[in-house]
Amino acid sequence: MGDFARKRRPAPVTPKIDPTTRLGNAAMFRHEGAKAIARYRRLGEPFSVLLLGTEEEFSGDPLANTNLAQLLAKAARQEDTPCHLEGRWFAVILSGADQAGARAALERIRSATSWQPGQPPSASPMGGVATWTPEYDHLDQLLGAAREHMTRYTGERNEQAREWRHMTR
Repeated sequence: MGDFARKRRPAPVTPKIDPTTRLGNAAMFRHEGAKAIARYRRLGEPFSVLLLGTEEEFSGDPLANTNLAQLLAKAARQEDTPCHLEGRWFAVILSGADQAGARAALERIRSATSWQPGQPPSASPMGGVATWTPEYDHLDQLLGAAREHMTRYTGERNEQAREWRHMTR
């Protein structure tokens, strides 16, 4: 009976480090996200998710992902979990951060990516944030809310970029 029970049980998914970026991978994100949800439900500890992506024009550029990964590794606090989800997408679990703290983290990261003076706003990564609330049932809902914020935020940024290009002509 012991062998039968062992064969039926699915192998646990072990959170791992992405070898290219040296950040946590998607399994690590889900694992740490589940722990953050449990802390919220048990202790009321807030947390937020920061979703970042390199611009589509750089999506195939491994250097763009490496640069963003290095920036996230440096910018993350000890209690945060930066992860490379897939392709050009990254997420950071911001432990103890409410919505205002998450937005401040997004702005710090975006401003740190403008490494050349005079770059248009679109030169920094796209990003959005969302904070866990009791209305959410699953981590994917929080990611979806961060994606919606990113879509609104990117629209505003695109308008700023158009203004910037118009001013520099």
